[in-house]
Amino acid sequence: VEGGIWFSLGIFFKPLAESFGWTRAETAAANTAFMLTYAVSGFFLSRLADRYGPRRIMLFCALLSGGALALSGAVSTLWQLILTYVLLGLGLGPTFVIPTATVQRWFVKRRGAMLGVVVSGVGLGAFIYAPFINHLISLYEWRLAFVILGAVSGLGLLVAALTMAHTPEERGLKPYGSEEAAASRADSAAAPSGEIALKLVQGDPPELILLDVIMPGLGGFETCRRLKQDP
Repeated sequence: VEGGIWFSLGIFFKPLAESFGWTRAETAAANTAFMLTYAVSGFFLSRLADRYGPRRIMLFCALLSGGALALSGAVSTLWQLILTYVLLGLGLGPTFVIPTATVQRWFVKRRGAMLGVVVSGVGLGAFIYAPFINHLISLYEWRLAFVILGAVSGLGLLVAALTMAHTPEERGLKPYGSEEAAASRADSAAAPSGEIALKLVQGDPPELILLDVIMPGLGGFETCRRLKQDP
C-alpha cells in the first residue's frame, strides 16, 4: 500500500492541473508537502510503536491515510489539496518503518530474507497501483478515483494492523531460529577475541548500512535504529 501510493500520486497531476488550471509546479507543491510530512512522520510516529505497540499506530495510520485520500477527491483549492496530502504523509510515514522493524522480532534465522520480502512490497505496490489508479481515473474521473483509492488503501492497512503482533511471544511463540542463535552466542562466548571480532564484522552492520542508504527520508534512519535493538 505504502509503495503503491508513494510512487503513483503523480498520476493525478495531469487531471488535477486540467480541472483547476494549476501549473505543474503548483500541483507538485502538494506532493512535496506529502514527502516532507512522510519523512518526519516516519521518524517520530514510528517511535511511538515502542510504547503503544505497532497495532495501535497502524490502525491510526490506516484511518488517517485512507481518510486523507478520500478527502482529496473533494478539494476545490490548492491549499486544500496540500492539506490532504500533508495528512496523507502523516498517516503513511510509519507504514514502512513499523513492518520492517516488527519482522525482525519474528525472525532471527533468515531475517535478511524476510526483510527483503517486506521491502519488496514497495515495488509490488507501485506495479499494481499505477495501472489501477489510471484505470479508475479513466472510468470515474479523478474525484471518485481518490475516494476508491482511499477506501482500498485504508482497508488494506486496517487488515495489516489487525493481524500484526508486536512480538511472537504475544502469540505464545518464539522468534524463528532463536534456539540456533542462542547456541551460536554460547559458542562465541568461548571463542578467542579475534574470532568474535571477525563474526561482528561479518554480521548485521553492513545490512543496516545498506538499508540506511536505500530507504527514503528520515524513516530509513529510524528503521535502522530499531533494527539494531535486540528482539
